[in-house]
Amino acid sequence: MNAFKTSVSALALVALAAGGIGAATLAPASAQTNQTTQAAPDKAGHHQHRKFDPAARARMTEGRIAYVKTVLGITPAQEQAFNSLADAMRANAKERMAAFEQWRANRDKPKNAVERLEMRAEIGKLRVAGAERVLTAFKPLYASLTPDQQKIADHMFAGHFHRGGMHGGHHRG
Repeated sequence: MNAFKTSVSALALVALAAGGIGAATLAPASAQTNQTTQAAPDKAGHHQHRKFDPAARARMTEGRIAYVKTVLGITPAQEQAFNSLADAMRANAKERMAAFEQWRANRDKPKNAVERLEMRAEIGKLRVAGAERVLTAFKPLYASLTPDQQKIADHMFAGHFHRGGMHGGHHRG
């Protein structure tokens, strides 16, 4: 894979993980710092978790935004449209964090099959809302991009999904 495809594939993963294009949480957890890590099980056999550091999560989101801006080569004339996309990415991150904290607060409550399916439906709705938010912000930005920038954006979002999953950032076809 050439350097262009490698950097664009990496950008696609970053953008996707930032709440873009339909998959709010696709970044590998191992690549993120200051996250929840599991400690040894307690006496009841439950794993204890450290809390997410909201400041670290905000820095990660801002880093992703800066990376997207740099790789796309956003110009001053495109800044306003890009800022709308960045705001959508921030809103998605904030919404995901709030939902995660709510789910986490209830993690010790026993759940039956209906409650688990309801949680999966809530997660799906959150992803759809985030994808729509990003799409709404991305369309005017895309329209303002040069043909070369559009090629980069096209590659970012082409061929990375297969049956609901990722190809590990590799384009197949």
